[in-house]
Amino acid sequence: SEPTTSEEIKGFYDLHAQGYDIFVKKIKKVSHIIGPQELAKQLKVMKCPPDAKIADVGAGTGMPGQTMKELGYTNMTAFDISPGMLEEAKKKDVYTDFILCDFNEDTMEKYHKQFDHAISIGSFVSGHLTCGALDKIARIVKSGGLVCISFRERNLESEELGYKQKLEEMEKNG
Repeated sequence: SEPTTSEEIKGFYDLHAQGYDIFVKKIKKVSHIIGPQELAKQLKVMKCPPDAKIADVGAGTGMPGQTMKELGYTNMTAFDISPGMLEEAKKKDVYTDFILCDFNEDTMEKYHKQFDHAISIGSFVSGHLTCGALDKIARIVKSGGLVCISFRERNLESEELGYKQKLEEMEKNG
């Protein structure tokens, strides 16, 4: 069965951290490339400096951060629930800071409006980050900042997960 609790998810990713990048390449998953490319495109339109402070929520082994660095963005902080995944991310030398946390459980008040922008690739899936994490990501980003989140269409459309409804509510409320 798939991991669903924070402890199960942490354990699952700790167990698979070392082989995770190989697995992602094998299944030809590309969201860790496309998501950062889309964010970088918008940041360039905004004339955002390359040292803008960017939060990578659910950074995992750092593949989205690696792409962002290749695109010229150098001031990224990795947030993840798994110590093993953060250890793998450290090996890529793309982040300035590493924060072990659970966006579902932790308040994240300490990081309120500390980031210019945020990205989250592959973390909003069943059993992982919940709708409440969307509010927390929005709160850690300064006013006017961009938030780039990837969703599988089936997860975005799932009424049970409620992501689409939450995003619409957030957009309506500004």
